[in-house]
Amino acid sequence: MIRVTDTGQPIPDIEIEPIVGGYDPDPLEHGEGIGLWEVQTIIEAHGGRLSVRENSLERTVIEIALPRARQQDE
Repeated sequence: MIRVTDTGQPIPDIEIEPIVGGYDPDPLEHGEGIGLWEVQTIIEAHGGRLSVRENSLERTVIEIALPRARQQDE
């Protein structure tokens, strides 16, 4: 598990809604930056999950869980 904690500005609701709501966002309506829904799409494509644990003026905490890689025979 990877946990990212930031004490900057909270993530705008428009960026979080697709993650917690489980729907595809309108590409014409988005916040700044790469977009958490794009990050979530990449993580889910690899069998992982992205979750927003805390999003306040004091602190934002995002968790990323990815499955362990399978060991390949040489």
